[in-house]
Amino acid sequence: MAAVRRVEDLSTDPNFIGYYDEKEAMQQDLDDMWETGYDEGEKKGLEQGLTQGLKQGMKQGLERGAHEKQIEIAKKLIETDGIEKASLITGLSIEELQEIKDTNK
Repeated sequence: MAAVRRVEDLSTDPNFIGYYDEKEAMQQDLDDMWETGYDEGEKKGLEQGLTQGLKQGMKQGLERGAHEKQIEIAKKLIETDGIEKASLITGLSIEELQEIKDTNK
């Protein structure tokens, strides 16, 4: 019975109620901050990952396109001016140009 009376006393004590509410509010604030920080961090990470991926993809695409254009020009130069001149103009190695020439036969 003493325990019940103590609980009743504490439930009406403004200092005890305030302490409990303050502690609960602080914990809720911490939980909210953690969740918000986690969500924002996850969002930024995804955005940065997508941006990085797009930049990398664009870079690779441009490099591949430039290389394919070099090969296209080299094929024409090999036919008209020979492998050595094609190498000088395109910057491709003679070995790579020889492979291109052999592939086109």
